[in-house]
Amino acid sequence: MNSMAYSEAQENLAEVMEKVCESHTPINIIREDKKSTVLISLEDYTALYEMARLFDNFSNSKDILSDIGKK
Repeated sequence: MNSMAYSEAQENLAEVMEKVCESHTPINIIREDKKSTVLISLEDYTALYEMARLFDNFSNSKDILSDIGKK
């Protein structure tokens, strides 16, 4: 994961957003004396969210992991 200062991200927001979407690489946005945030594409966020929902159910998790083991 790449990192950049908040001020740099703010100055180049459109380009930063495009880079994140094209490369599917999240960027850690660092702020002085405050918590950091991560910029991630909507496509990647949706995929992570859907996977988390699938694994949230124990039965689904067991089936998915079993299927992976068969391949």
